Amino acid sequence: MKALLRVGVVVMAACFGLAPVARAETVTLLGGPVGGVWYIVAAGMAKIIHDSYPDILVRVEPGGAVTNPARVSQGTADFALAISTPTVMALRGTGVYHESFPNIQAIGFGFAPSYVQVICTKNFPYPSFEAAIKAKYAMRIAAPSTATLGDLMMQQMLQHYGVTPDMVHQWGGNVSFVSHNQQQDLMRNGQANVLMTLLPAPGTDISLVASSINVKFLPLSDSLLNMFVKEDATELSTLDHSVYPDVIPAGEKVNTIVIDSGLIVSPKVPEQTVYKVTRALFEHADEVAKIHPSIGAFVPADLARPGSRGNGAIPLAPGAEQYFKEMKYDYKVASDK
Repeated sequence: MKALLRVGVVVMAACFGLAPVARAETVTLLGGPVGGVWYIVAAGMAKIIHDSYPDILVRVEPGGAVTNPARVSQGTADFALAISTPTVMALRGTGVYHESFPNIQAIGFGFAPSYVQVICTKNFPYPSFEAAIKAKYAMRIAAPSTATLGDLMMQQMLQHYGVTPDMVHQWGGNVSFVSHNQQQDLMRNGQANVLMTLLPAPGTDISLVASSINVKFLPLSDSLLNMFVKEDATELSTLDHSVYPDVIPAGEKVNTIVIDSGLIVSPKVPEQTVYKVTRALFEHADEVAKIHPSIGAFVPADLARPGSRGNGAIPLAPGAEQYFKEMKYDYKVASDK
């Protein structure tokens, strides 16, 4: 009966000169855990996309920074919010991944930036993280909780110097992989003298700790930062007095690396659908930025930059490239020019 009704609608449309109603296309968009920031952001994006193109229905599903690239590559999700570093790791089969997930394309990266930030107590006796490591100083490090990107990057910082958490313990120190609140508590009560975090700037962890004890940024060496750029496809960046007026003196800058968030897509999604999604979000950039404060600036020309997607390490989706060409955005890597 349902089939007959559908046929009847088409016949009536033909007889009376009416255009048949287009069938809506349903796509999935992975965010983060239900109720979390990424889930809220994904829901906001879904509404903008559907309002712009009513023929596209977007079903938001829970996900995460590590699981989203794998699911997109496997084709069990169409679109997903992602972070550049784990996405590059997924493509290469490195870091938190034990196999490669090659079927990932980018729409754009460049919003909700997070920075590697390391602070220490004001009386910390060494001028840099590297100097403390070489002196085998008993650092008591409050690090991000296990199974997070911050945890992995803390491990990479130590491995860069051939050091493990066990070795730090042998020197009389420790590395505690704990929650944000616990990191703050360890610093405030004197159980930690170094805090490493991966957060937007200014980061809550650092601002709250700095409001109760005297701290300073612990400089990271060029070799360590360049390792992050090479291994994790991050970008070099700086933090200054305007970001942390109570921690960074006026006129000084702290060298670090930045990791961008973005939107990825499965190659199985039709090119025209990807084009529509790209256009919907980029032409409503102000609305996207207002979904949640963590998004920060949502600048289409910046999201097209190859640098934010690991200087091209994350391949660009043809549908997005079509839109970038129309807008004359700079989206190519240096070798393509």
